[in-house]
Amino acid sequence: MKKLLAVLLGVIFTISAFGCTKDDKQSSSSGNGGNVATSQSSEACYKQAFYADMAKYNVIDKGVAKYCILLPENASEIIEFAGEDLQYFLYSSTGVKLPIVYEGDAFPAGINNYISIGKTQAFENLNIDPNYDELTTGGFRVYVRNKNFYSVSDVDRGALYGCYDILKRYINLRFLNRDSIYYLKGDTVWFADYDFTCIPEFEQRTFLAWNRFSYAWGPRTTHYGEFIEDIYGTPWAVELGNIHTIRQFYVKPSEWRDTHPEFFSSYTNPAVKEEDVCWSNGITDDGKLDESMDISVAKIVINTIIEYLKEQPEKQFFMLGISDQHDAYCKCEVCDDREALLGEKSGITTMFCNVVAEEVNAWAQSEEGQQYGVNHDINIIQFAYYWSLNPPVHEENGQWVLNHPLAKPNKYIYVRYTPIQANMAYSLGHEKQMLGYKKIVEGWSSICDNLMIYDYCTKLGLVTYYLPHISKLSEQAKYLKENNFSYWMFEAEWTTEGVWCMDVVEYILQRLWWNVDADVQAIVEEYVTLNHGEVAAPFVMRFVNRMEDNLGRIREGSLISTVFGTEDISVENYPRALLEQAISDLNEAQKAIDNCPTYTDVEKEIYTKRLNEVKVIPESMMLYNYDSYYLNDKVGKINLATTYYNHANNIGLTHYHRNVEGGVAGMTVQRFYDSIINS
Repeated sequence: MKKLLAVLLGVIFTISAFGCTKDDKQSSSSGNGGNVATSQSSEACYKQAFYADMAKYNVIDKGVAKYCILLPENASEIIEFAGEDLQYFLYSSTGVKLPIVYEGDAFPAGINNYISIGKTQAFENLNIDPNYDELTTGGFRVYVRNKNFYSVSDVDRGALYGCYDILKRYINLRFLNRDSIYYLKGDTVWFADYDFTCIPEFEQRTFLAWNRFSYAWGPRTTHYGEFIEDIYGTPWAVELGNIHTIRQFYVKPSEWRDTHPEFFSSYTNPAVKEEDVCWSNGITDDGKLDESMDISVAKIVINTIIEYLKEQPEKQFFMLGISDQHDAYCKCEVCDDREALLGEKSGITTMFCNVVAEEVNAWAQSEEGQQYGVNHDINIIQFAYYWSLNPPVHEENGQWVLNHPLAKPNKYIYVRYTPIQANMAYSLGHEKQMLGYKKIVEGWSSICDNLMIYDYCTKLGLVTYYLPHISKLSEQAKYLKENNFSYWMFEAEWTTEGVWCMDVVEYILQRLWWNVDADVQAIVEEYVTLNHGEVAAPFVMRFVNRMEDNLGRIREGSLISTVFGTEDISVENYPRALLEQAISDLNEAQKAIDNCPTYTDVEKEIYTKRLNEVKVIPESMMLYNYDSYYLNDKVGKINLATTYYNHANNIGLTHYHRNVEGGVAGMTVQRFYDSIINS
């Protein structure tokens, strides 16, 4: 573990203080406060002024360790990782390593106090009831008793999060992005005499960017979702696939089409390119398993899940997803009749998923299921996507009403809602949102208590387009929370490095996942200041505010349309003067970096690279419409393209556009540059 951790940390550039200033020493002043409890953390608690009047205990005092890190005798891998990361970042901040001690071992000489992680006997001896039922998805409590600190949770991962939260409060630890971590430097670190509790607003949390994921990043940024497998496994896994799964993992065409072509939508809908199954096959008209059929789609799915549970009885979530084609549904007579009865095609998938869930849970609760060790509910994830997107409800007198009892998801169902065609410039609840997405959200919320969203972040056309939804993320978070969403996942850009907006969005989500009322503007300002340095930050924020003001202007006027795979970069929406000013702002930031007298050459190089990630945004947007902005100016276009090309290469940006000339692979930076030079 220690060797792996050292390798992971070795590639991260850390910053210890703002901009051109010297390293700050953390204050070691003492207050007279006692234990103060809070039910939910606020942004204020992450600023040291919050603790001004509280008692403080020096964990590290003038370069000397005063505490050790206490782990349970049989600590799990997660708890050990928590201890090592706590030790590592305190060491990085002060140059002092707190000893790690397992219960049963002697404390080092001169050390009497400790930071306890997880369910240690020392914590159990306090006879505190932490109400673990509230902490099942990574929530945690931190207690201070007799000058000792305890990070506890129902799950070990929550105790790990508690350690990070301690560090965020007391050494200003910030995980900015995968290449940048910030913390204070000094020779003294104090922790305050203050109890606190943090419970996530969203039980499952994922920011999915396959190409950029590292195994330590998930736990450090509190990801808790099925795609993110980190150094100690996936904490919340969906088995047998995770999206378009039923024909890939259950009823495979290669196995069943020849003998049972009626299992597949291509039987009645031969034009489909990516066929689906018949979701009515094996389900009776009254919503039960059709026992008269020896083999059916429903029976294959049920038996597949049961056999899987016999091997891995601890698993809880199974996805039943439609294919990734909007019109691949079955058109058999039974499906058509059920759509007419239930009012929406989604009613058909709901009937199917309900039956699967009921049958699998009946087996799990049977003597055989108990013998295999299945002692919990089995949840089925139903996909609301393309043809199954609309909920089976209608509106009456301003209220959503279920079309038919058979279309209501039962208690085992999680509906996974995927608004692939939503307009990213607005929250899902906004009046200008496209395609009735507000109805879709609120309709599902009216009939299902367990909702998940597979959201989209940077999956637009122009890879470095300034994302229009940064300032709307808090509005989106609140709307999702109000409508029963317990899972919030973003699918982000995965074709390339160097996408600044993606890092900013992920940094914002780290806070919104835990507090939907967090101030997004303040979070962005913090990110910019810590990541870009104090001297460049005012110019970068000028750029951000300029772009946000322009988006506000557009939203107040005509509709701005930004959906998956596309963007609205018209010359009317993004005037030439705006982008010229944006480029000028960032050039001023570069001058500030170059002229900072206390930056080393290495620091200037690093801050320049980070600034280049911002520069390519207005440069690429200017190039998108260059011939409309500047008539017959080939020299100017080549000059700007060359500047953009050099910046892109510096930051590892490989793609200019996702969808031009090459589908998902898109137009590379090299091909785009060559097309301009050779035109």
